[in-house]
Order: sequence, then structure tokens, then C-alpha cells
Amino acid sequence: MRRVFLAPIALLLAIPGIAQAQPRLPSATPADKATVSKPTRLSLTFSEPLVAPLTGIDLVMTAMPGMAGHEPMPITGFQTTVSDRSVLATLPRALPAGTYLLRWHAAGADRQRGEGSYSFVVR
Repeated sequence: MRRVFLAPIALLLAIPGIAQAQPRLPSATPADKATVSKPTRLSLTFSEPLVAPLTGIDLVMTAMPGMAGHEPMPITGFQTTVSDRSVLATLPRALPAGTYLLRWHAAGADRQRGEGSYSFVVR
């Protein structure tokens, strides 16, 4: 009789771990390691609905053509909109040529947080 009761208890203990998954980033534009031409918008799509106040991005230019030893330069002044599973960053002007690092942080409806980063090149 004990075996019958252990299986449902084990299942109940496993469910909270499944329900509390961190948001993942299955797709983005520009994509990781992509080379693009003068983007004015950045779009990230996540694996689950997001909590807007706990979600955002940071963008840093890490290299500029023809400038050896270029210091990382944070890009500011863009508008970010969080809607359901997506984040859209609208830039005031096209990004100049260079290499960029995009860092993201996101929280799902269960408040589990995820974070990550990727890079892309603007030609």
C-alpha cells in the first residue's frame, strides 16, 4: 500500500520545479553573431510571458572599425517596450558600424528571473 501513496507525492513535489522555469531567449533580431546593416529596432522573443518592470536590455558598443583599443561605450536613449513574450527596443537613429553586446534580463509571471547576452555586428 505504501507504494501507491509515494508515487502521487513524488509527482506533487516535482510540479513546483516545472512551473518555475526561467525565461529563455529562443529568438532575437538581430540574432546572435549576425551581421546587419544599420538597425533601428532590436526585437527579442522569450519562452514565456514577461513581467515588464523586471525585464530589460542593455546595449554596449564593444568595437568600432578603424579604432584600435576602443573602450566599451554604452548605448542609451532608446525606448523599450515589453509586451507578452517580447521586448522591442526602438533606437532614435540607426546604430553605426561596430560590434555590439546586448545583455538582457527577464522575469516570467512566476517571478523567476533569467539573464543572458549575445553579440552582433553592424556594417
